[in-house]
Amino acid sequence: MIVGVAVGLAAVALAGGLVRALRRPAPPASPPRPAPQRAAGPRGLKVRDVVTGPGLEVALGAVLELDEGGLVLRAFRTLEHEERWLVQLDREGLRLALGRPTDEVPAGSVPEALPLGGRTVRLERRGAAEVRSEGEGLPAMQRVRYAVLAERAGRTLVVIDPEGGPRLALALDELDPRGLDVLRGGDV
Repeated sequence: MIVGVAVGLAAVALAGGLVRALRRPAPPASPPRPAPQRAAGPRGLKVRDVVTGPGLEVALGAVLELDEGGLVLRAFRTLEHEERWLVQLDREGLRLALGRPTDEVPAGSVPEALPLGGRTVRLERRGAAEVRSEGEGLPAMQRVRYAVLAERAGRTLVVIDPEGGPRLALALDELDPRGLDVLRGGDV
């Protein structure tokens, strides 16, 4: 009988401990981990980057960035020659073209098609954009009208018309992205 009472008391104590454990509030949950931050998107090119390829080494010294609710293009003046420009025609920096200013564009509105260096370039896109600039030696621009004309063989024409300023027309040849490398200097 004593053994029976002892076993009964032990069962009651065990049940009471179990009830207390079930009534005990749960430990506070650890705060949720912050979601990993996604990159803002492809970086593209920046001032101080160097683009290299077979027979090519271009250091980017200053930029005119056209924005029309998103990146339109970035036109970089190179460090080694004031009249040489490298233009990034896409957000990722995979479509690049290299060239110089041209006077082959007639005054007035840019037409749908235009002969350029013996080839005909056709309108790819046009619009109005805000301009952000970085670096020295650039024409002063805040708001511009722009046109991009191209042809299949890689000849490209970029025309930038600032409000109240002289036109910047660039005759460019697109570069093969498979042979290019970018040395990132703009993040330093």
